[in-house]
Amino acid sequence: MSRLCPEDLTPLEPQTLHGLVLDTCPMCAGIYFDEGEIAALQAAGSEALTEVEDAVVPSDFSYIESPIPKRCPGCNGAMHAYRYRYSSEIRLDGCDRCGGIWVQDGELAKIADYVQSCPSTFGGTPAARQAAEVSNAQEKSAQRHAKLLKRVASIFG
Repeated sequence: MSRLCPEDLTPLEPQTLHGLVLDTCPMCAGIYFDEGEIAALQAAGSEALTEVEDAVVPSDFSYIESPIPKRCPGCNGAMHAYRYRYSSEIRLDGCDRCGGIWVQDGELAKIADYVQSCPSTFGGTPAARQAAEVSNAQEKSAQRHAKLLKRVASIFG
């Protein structure tokens, strides 16, 4: 059975990139990662993420958010949207049934940028990573709060 793109139902094409056989959509340039593949690519570094992003190019496609839930190319289970590393603004789609991850065009480059801007959240023990993520989330919250206070001060200042 052919794997289908969860965005546009185009049959996915296997491409070997950085030693991984990834399922890519020739129409929208989305990439499907079987369980563990995205972690393996991340372990190769942010340059590997960018190289894979650049290797998969969309044809004439403009993304439109569909009201129909996305189906997993690996097992046809329902996919759910989630935030990458919990505190980022990067949205990915994951499958709880098989552990597959759907990455839309442009999201690997965002992940590479995020990894470079927050290196402390990668590596170390799970407790250290969790503490670093909490710290990063608190820092971002404090920055948003400071911006809000500046706006309020400029209005009433």
